[in-house]
Amino acid sequence: MSEVARYKPVVVDEGVTDVEMLKLAEELGWSGVGLKTCKGHSSSLLYVAYANEHKMVVTVQDLTNPGLSLIHSAGLAARISTLMGFEYNSRQYLPWASPKLRERHRDLFTVNDGVVRTDSLSKTGLGY
Repeated sequence: MSEVARYKPVVVDEGVTDVEMLKLAEELGWSGVGLKTCKGHSSSLLYVAYANEHKMVVTVQDLTNPGLSLIHSAGLAARISTLMGFEYNSRQYLPWASPKLRERHRDLFTVNDGVVRTDSLSKTGLGY
């Protein structure tokens, strides 16, 4: 993997289930870790700490999580240094989900030049 990682970051994702596996991925040449907060907040924090300590890249990729799970994922991404923000598809695949959250966090659901803002998530917890 290290040959490829010399050109572009190569990120391991849900195959990592603990810090030991992340260490192994690093030894095998992976250059970063993809976080899925739906798989665990505590483990995501541990992976961020390890990645930062070892100069690895971090991505947040919770894909089709709607509702508060999206807010949770975006909130973590807003508070850590990620490679190109975070990936989420619920805006496209479930646009009707969570109208109250869409109203409260308009910035998160409004795309401008390929970017969404997370300003509404700057408060403690889930942005409330």
